[in-house]
Amino acid sequence: MKVIILSAGVGSRLRPVTDLKPKCLVTVCGIPILHHQIQTMKDCSVEESSIYIVGGYCANMISGYLSKNFPETKPIVNEKYETTNNMYSLWTGLEKIKFEKDDDLIIMNGDCVYDKEILNDIIKQKNGNYISYDKGSYRVESMKITTEAGRVLEISKKISKEKASGNSIDLYRMEQEVVKTLHNQIKTSYLEKGEVMKWNEYAINDLLPKYHFNALNVRGRRWSEIDDFDDLKEAQIKFSTLDMDAKKCIISDLDGTVYIGDRQIENAVNWIRAQKEKRQIFFLSNNTSKTPVEYVKKLESFLIETDENRVITPLRAALKEISQRTNGKIMLLANKKVERYIRNVLPNAEFSSKWDECGTLFLCYDDEMTYEKLKNAALLLQNKKNVRYIATHSDMICPTENGFIPDIGSLIKILEIVSQRVPDMVFGKPNPKLVEEILKKYSKEEILLIGDRLYTDFALAKNIGCDFVCVLSGETTLESIESGKQPIPNLYLDDMGELKRFE
Repeated sequence: MKVIILSAGVGSRLRPVTDLKPKCLVTVCGIPILHHQIQTMKDCSVEESSIYIVGGYCANMISGYLSKNFPETKPIVNEKYETTNNMYSLWTGLEKIKFEKDDDLIIMNGDCVYDKEILNDIIKQKNGNYISYDKGSYRVESMKITTEAGRVLEISKKISKEKASGNSIDLYRMEQEVVKTLHNQIKTSYLEKGEVMKWNEYAINDLLPKYHFNALNVRGRRWSEIDDFDDLKEAQIKFSTLDMDAKKCIISDLDGTVYIGDRQIENAVNWIRAQKEKRQIFFLSNNTSKTPVEYVKKLESFLIETDENRVITPLRAALKEISQRTNGKIMLLANKKVERYIRNVLPNAEFSSKWDECGTLFLCYDDEMTYEKLKNAALLLQNKKNVRYIATHSDMICPTENGFIPDIGSLIKILEIVSQRVPDMVFGKPNPKLVEEILKKYSKEEILLIGDRLYTDFALAKNIGCDFVCVLSGETTLESIESGKQPIPNLYLDDMGELKRFE
């Protein structure tokens, strides 16, 4: 058995993501499409050395990925990918494949994901030629087929809905004799006539009157052809392994996940309200410009019932640490309302704004920051090497209705540049101490963490060992996920409300 995967195209409808990488390396559930294809083939007992990948756009990236992850595969390059279509890529591959006696060939496009049952079904067929299709489905952009008594009569994008038997899923198997005919057909009927912008299905369609192609129905099994962002997001949901029935506890980020500034994310809020009788929901925010009571009131304004015990911020853990280990007077950087809250919690602590009097710097998200405060903090860190430096969290930016604004991480960076000091302790996400009380009540399998930041929310989920859903309603974008600069989550959704599709 030989396999050829056609992955030369630019994938223009997935730009700007495909400005960064070829479409076959775009991820579905945290795994590149090409990886899905090759690994599933191997799981179906196809030898890695029998798999050929025809690249073109960003071919070096494809070769590099294969070299690292599937070194026995055979990369081939369609040098004319910009001026040709996948028929030319198929012909380029057929020029290079070394067939052994009785080898059949499986052909697939590099933008499709299939579950194992589909690939295993076409591989286990003993004899004959096959075109896999989804009976009864119809996509305008897809190739359709017509059939009679199980035989494929026609394959084309132009087949009407009334005549179509279903969508082809771009997965074909051919006997070696038919492959040789196909190879020659492409050359003589198309390439020698300058018709290099055709799909390979044109040539396959030419073979149908002469050779018997069986229609192999995959109805009810998972597959996705990924042409655009809607397809990509649908594939994420279709191939996700998230089991919502097992989840008894939801830990939800707030800023960028439930709301942005004062604007609620309607789908998220509606979903949360629907969970009242199903699951316990805790709300988690690194933002320490607000007190827990303020968060409760804000959620209640969205008709979400909760209490202070279910609102978790780094203030609680940081104040516990400071109360247990004092180090002289405290320089507190916080806004006025948070300062009042902290003074009430720590009635015996001494505070000062003078750097030469303090032994602790306690940095919250101070959205009333002044240059005078920042100057004194910098002088404290420079002049007292043994000063305890505590920060509630390290988020770099905070989402608002009008765009991103500097968060505490930006202040930490300024102080680092001036003093060469970073905080001794950071209590916010991704520190699992933040949710240690929750972990006493629920197992990691029962917890789902939802958030919009990879470097805090996703990192916390990994530290806990629980499932994570990244929502694209806040800081993280699809481009930033696919950039490869941060770990890629297994599931991302436009907003939390899409979780209803898993229930």
